[in-house]
Amino acid sequence: MAYKPETKYAYYIRGRNIAVVEWKEGEWVSPTESITEGLMLEFSTIPFIPTDESSDLDVSETLAQALIAYLKSKRFEQVGEMEAMMFYHKEFLKWVDIDSNNKIKAVRKVTPTFSSAIK
Repeated sequence: MAYKPETKYAYYIRGRNIAVVEWKEGEWVSPTESITEGLMLEFSTIPFIPTDESSDLDVSETLAQALIAYLKSKRFEQVGEMEAMMFYHKEFLKWVDIDSNNKIKAVRKVTPTFSSAIK
């Protein structure tokens, strides 16, 4: 299927399936041509929004520590204890920095090891 800029495509997700649709004659329909060169989709996730105070947040342990420090910082700011607020704000920044440094920023190359290789 050749790229045609005038053709509009969209997708929707139902369960664990992704469906691609094409805008044709005023409605969304399944594409009528084959996709031979591949398919690129761009999407973002919708974050989990807690419904109450007992909801669990899906964050790493490091970010959980950062959240705790942030909440303590804001609480001390509300009551006017600026020294404690600054301490916990620095702790918050430290945990966020640790979390960002823990992320892999390069491509990993996996090489198989053969135990039966000739030496």
